[in-house]
Amino acid sequence: MTVLCDTSLVVKWFFSAAEADVTAARSILAAGIDGRLDLTVLDLTYLELGNVGIRSLGLPAEETSELLERLRLVCGDGIRVGGGLLARIARLAAAHRLTFYDASYWGVADARDLDLVTADRALLDAGAGESPAAFARRLGLA
Repeated sequence: MTVLCDTSLVVKWFFSAAEADVTAARSILAAGIDGRLDLTVLDLTYLELGNVGIRSLGLPAEETSELLERLRLVCGDGIRVGGGLLARIARLAAAHRLTFYDASYWGVADARDLDLVTADRALLDAGAGESPAAFARRLGLA
């Protein structure tokens, strides 16, 4: 099973302060590391996570770079968003009042028949993906 992990999930893998569903999120990560799940991200996840490290958490550049490399080791280089997916993403963003970034996870997951796991309330409220807790419970991970 291939799981598309958005940034709201990935953040929980590395940081726990003020985060909910950390245990469930980390059980998904563990399943990816040991080969029970194939975890992937979008290429933009690296930009979003880098921004969280540098801007939101004030991490030094070296620590942020190491964090991004750890993500790459688990999830690869990420799925490039572009081409024919852009129109689909635009429709989802407009129809559900989502940011284009958030809608891109949904659009890619839908187009590639991937399971989307997200802690993003706007995506979940729009009916996209599963929360870390619901996904981990469904697969018996947590």
